[in-house]
Amino acid sequence: MNKPLQRTQLNTLLTVSLLSPLIRQMPTAVVRSAGAGAWLSALPAVPVLLALGWMNCDLLRGRDLFTALEQSFGRRLGRVFVWLITGWLLFYLGFVLRSGADRFVTTVYPEHSVWVFVAVLSAMALIIQTGTLRQLGRMGQAVEPFLLFFFLVLPFLVLPQVEWAQVRPEKGDLPGLLRGIFPIADTLCVAVYGGFLEDRTEGECSLSSLLRPLLALTALTALLCLSTVGVFGVSLTEELYYPFFVLLRNVQLTGFLERVEAALVAQWAAVDLILCSLLLWICQRNLSRLGFFPERKGIRLGLCLLLALSAALLCAGSSYALLQLTERVVPPVNAALVFVLVPLCWGVGKVKSRG
Repeated sequence: MNKPLQRTQLNTLLTVSLLSPLIRQMPTAVVRSAGAGAWLSALPAVPVLLALGWMNCDLLRGRDLFTALEQSFGRRLGRVFVWLITGWLLFYLGFVLRSGADRFVTTVYPEHSVWVFVAVLSAMALIIQTGTLRQLGRMGQAVEPFLLFFFLVLPFLVLPQVEWAQVRPEKGDLPGLLRGIFPIADTLCVAVYGGFLEDRTEGECSLSSLLRPLLALTALTALLCLSTVGVFGVSLTEELYYPFFVLLRNVQLTGFLERVEAALVAQWAAVDLILCSLLLWICQRNLSRLGFFPERKGIRLGLCLLLALSAALLCAGSSYALLQLTERVVPPVNAALVFVLVPLCWGVGKVKSRG
């Protein structure tokens, strides 16, 4: 069968998509756990994520996550888990729509309603569903260079302003640095859900193919923490909603851009759109494979978007409530699904294959 996605396209889509939760949660989540040395937490996070990546690739060898769950737990229980994950991803889609809109209103457009941005982002994600999966992959490849410029190169321009005494970890702060691993690993583990598209991707998942994007994203996390804490300090970084945006909005690039604010907002919109499109694609396809209107993609898309918009409406009543959701609900649920269910699926599958 001619599979629509190349391995590099899927990895690019996942990398670009991860920038959405990364810039939403970093560096604040890591700083609250690790303090001044938060940027160092990215180093021990690498082996944790590599171990998860190896296990995930071994689990998906020759199959996708849907099939792996069925084969490990049996068809009935496996499909229960697929329903569970799909339901969570629909809620997460609504959360991404709402949090992305809230970010625009909080930082740039305070006079607008969040629902204007929710509606626009939803409509654009729906339009993308009329194309093919390969076209979505090409879209990810098209925007990746610009995203990497803004989120990897621009922070280096801030480094001359960093007060290095503010990013020096204190003695005996090793427990804090280790606690900082969790928000990093929990944010980047969202890529595991891409396993539902494995059967539509050419070539097998391999740890070597994941190494470059993993190192790039962990380096970005370290750079976000280093530049933001180095300029604002720990206390102010913890209090600001989007400290990295506040930092970069005043960066001036002589002869290129007077201010990066407009371009940075455009990058935010791009990563949110690709993440929402990818989640919508996975959810409607899972419903099809579960036997829910398999020949009626329009009905599945409409239902998925309706449920996601309901989640966006009901998940939080204010920016503060949304922040609490970001800190206290989304991370533990993601951790339970990825760091418990996936290893359990892998372990049960290994036992069955040896039996």
